[in-house]
Amino acid sequence: MKIDENQTTDSDNEIKVCKTESKVLSKNEKERIRYMTDDEFRTRKIDTLKRKYWGNEEIRSKKIYSGIKKYQEDEIYRDNMIQAGIQKYQEDESYRDTLIEYGIHKYQEDEDYRKALIQSGIEKYKDDNEYRENLKQASIQKYEVDAKHKEHVKQASIQKYADDDAHRIKIRQQTSVRRESLQAENKEITAVIRKFKDGS
Repeated sequence: MKIDENQTTDSDNEIKVCKTESKVLSKNEKERIRYMTDDEFRTRKIDTLKRKYWGNEEIRSKKIYSGIKKYQEDEIYRDNMIQAGIQKYQEDESYRDTLIEYGIHKYQEDEDYRKALIQSGIEKYKDDNEYRENLKQASIQKYEVDAKHKEHVKQASIQKYADDDAHRIKIRQQTSVRRESLQAENKEITAVIRKFKDGS
């Protein structure tokens, strides 16, 4: 125990503790305090740790493994990491572009990833009305401005009409309803025009 001015010794050389007791800080605690208060020390410490991480495969592997394990086992840590990732994605354009590039590359190269992504998109489209409406609106906007996308949609629609009996029946019914509606509308317009001509 460290002796300070609040401590006195008696005749038997025993330490008597007065009102306050001095706390001996461990090396780690002192370093933690210094890290939090000294910017220069913090910068040096970070640089040293980065060099160790990138310069030593074994340290890097251990850190990655412990991070993966913590992510899998600690729900709070996992939620915090997800939120931090979302925030960084929204705020950091370079990070966002890198992730998008990586996703596109992985989608093109990894067939299992591509199939899983398509399947999850189909399920989300079926289950999430807001997602479905947003996707429809985005597709309509893209259809209006992107000739290549417009041609792709037309070809996909033609193919689906040829291959899918239920789709073909649905399209025919919709076309029939539209045709009847237009015919009724035309009759009304014709009647109005006749009345106008007869009234003149």
